[in-house]
Amino acid sequence: MARKKRRNTKELLRLGLGVNLLLLLIVGVIALVSTNVMVNNVEKLHHYPFTVSNSVREISYQIISIHRDMKELVLTRTEAELDKIVKGISKREEQVFLNFELVLNRYLGNMSDVEIFKRDFLLCKTTRDSAILKMRHKNYNGETEKSKAKRNQHIDGLLKHSQRLIVFADNKAAEFQEVARQTQLKAYRAVAFTFLFSIIFSLFIGVGTIKKILSEERESDELKQQLFQSSKLASIGELAAGVGHEINNPLQIASLASEKILLDLKKRGADSTSIDETLE
Repeated sequence: MARKKRRNTKELLRLGLGVNLLLLLIVGVIALVSTNVMVNNVEKLHHYPFTVSNSVREISYQIISIHRDMKELVLTRTEAELDKIVKGISKREEQVFLNFELVLNRYLGNMSDVEIFKRDFLLCKTTRDSAILKMRHKNYNGETEKSKAKRNQHIDGLLKHSQRLIVFADNKAAEFQEVARQTQLKAYRAVAFTFLFSIIFSLFIGVGTIKKILSEERESDELKQQLFQSSKLASIGELAAGVGHEINNPLQIASLASEKILLDLKKRGADSTSIDETLE
């Protein structure tokens, strides 16, 4: 019985250790998965919304700068000044096209919005190139109020396009951030729940094991007490048997002696009645 109890206690301890290891493994897996999700969201924030919003802001800055350079271009008096400003405009246009490539590759919304934005910029570039060509050939007679209003209207349209793209990218970034935050909260909750359950289960196993050990110790003490009592009774029995033996031996001897005396008397012819009366 005691051996069976000890075996049950060992099995309970093994079960507790196994469950704790399993819970630790679950916590590790949850933490790993949550970390990967948050890392992916951070990468998305960097590669998509943030890249798009930064690129569109750069495009807007370059458009405004080109618009300012065109105003300065009208005021030029020499070919050298004109070449210098045109070269600066060309570099800005290159930056705009590079940023358009980034936006087209990483924009998560409707791609037609980006394509319309780029098309309008190309239309402005065509008008701008025509004006620069006229300036080089001295055929530019200045900008009329109508053309000036039209150019300003194009610039305003481009800036509105860019603002819409920036707002969309910022909203998408906020969405990714919210997903990352929710994932982090879920991970914290899962880890906290698993950790709490592990503590409770460990306490349950520990208390159960302690109770079993104490119960086995009590049973062992009771068994020792019973063995001690049995040993005492056995000693008393042995003592009683020895005393009985010591008393029985003289009685046997006396009985044998009395029988021998009776036989001797009968052989001598003594009356049995007188013998009985004598013995009484």
